[in-house]
Amino acid sequence: MLGKLLKHEMIYLIKTFSPLYIVYLILAGVIRLLSLFENQFEDLDTSSSGAITLIVFAGIIGVAYGILTGILALLTMIDNVRRFKNNMFTDEGYLTNTLPVTATEHIAAKLLAGIINYLASVVVILAGLFIASGEEAPSMAKGIWEAITSDSIPLSQKLIGLLLGFMIYVSIQLLGYLLSALGNMVNSCKGLLSFGLGFFSVIFVMIMSARITAFTTSQSLSGEQTILCICAFLLVCCICMYLLIVNIIKKHLNLQ
Repeated sequence: MLGKLLKHEMIYLIKTFSPLYIVYLILAGVIRLLSLFENQFEDLDTSSSGAITLIVFAGIIGVAYGILTGILALLTMIDNVRRFKNNMFTDEGYLTNTLPVTATEHIAAKLLAGIINYLASVVVILAGLFIASGEEAPSMAKGIWEAITSDSIPLSQKLIGLLLGFMIYVSIQLLGYLLSALGNMVNSCKGLLSFGLGFFSVIFVMIMSARITAFTTSQSLSGEQTILCICAFLLVCCICMYLLIVNIIKKHLNLQ
């Protein structure tokens, strides 16, 4: 059943984010085309209404491309939490809620779909940057590849860095799920409650991470060991949030 849920999520993501990704790549292409006429832009007569219109158009395209580059990956995370909330606690999730699946499978499907979409957004952003950069794309790709395959950073450190990134992503998504679930339990001030709990949760994690770092430093542990300790702390947080989410979902949907 997890496969069916994941398939359902992927269909939603394709319908929702494919147009956005296509628009982003088109904007990157337009940026590239405009860059080919950079010298002509400098010679435009700014007293002409046509020239002003073209400059404004180029500015709008540039701003839109820049904004999407900065927030595209973040949008996938926000939408993943929104999707979880609507599927679990509104009529939008009627179809998936009628399937004989457990709360764990619901959470796992959302997380897996979110990770896939997040990685897809990163690939799209890189593709957009390559398109917009034009002739500099090969050197940019070479630089990224050399950074990934560089021997100056041991493979163990790269893997630990990936583990930390993964744990941070899962922690943020589970926190979003938990805040959505807790907000569903109250009838008023849902937004204020979610914001307050989210703010204090982030502050708590930051304080604990700083204390863990200070402790490992005092014990003369390596940077890798420090990151592993932080990952272990995030894992404990994830388990606690998962148990709370499952408990709320079970009570709300009567799932196993």
